[in-house]
Amino acid sequence: MTAQPFRDDAEPTPSGPDDLESSLVVRPWHRSEPSEDGRLVKIVQVTGLSPLERVDVDEDPDRVTITLYERHPPAFDRDGTPTGTAAVSVTRCVAVPLAAALANRPVYDGATGRRPAEIEPGNHDRAHALEIDIDTFPCVPMPSGS
Repeated sequence: MTAQPFRDDAEPTPSGPDDLESSLVVRPWHRSEPSEDGRLVKIVQVTGLSPLERVDVDEDPDRVTITLYERHPPAFDRDGTPTGTAAVSVTRCVAVPLAAALANRPVYDGATGRRPAEIEPGNHDRAHALEIDIDTFPCVPMPSGS
């Protein structure tokens, strides 16, 4: 069998059934701010157009980890046509209730395993999230079923 030469103009094709299905994707977020009583945390995320579908909250005595999940479209339509998403930046705020007041527990991003303050200096999304007036920016409730 002769190897086929590389062609960068070749049309992509689905590699399997998963390429035809939407997927739930863990996405990082960029800022957190607790409410005065510590029972709610506002999470600011700079992301794309994919909808927020789920939020997981893992509360330990020493820390809180919040993980955001977006629903991404399939890579291909059923007829094999590649899909794509617009390169648009969207700022989202989600209000996440806690079972116990935050107190002195640090908040970690479940996508990165880090605190937002640990994001590398110069990160455009983190800088934008810090510019948001969290008191006036509209926050949506955590998706039901999370």
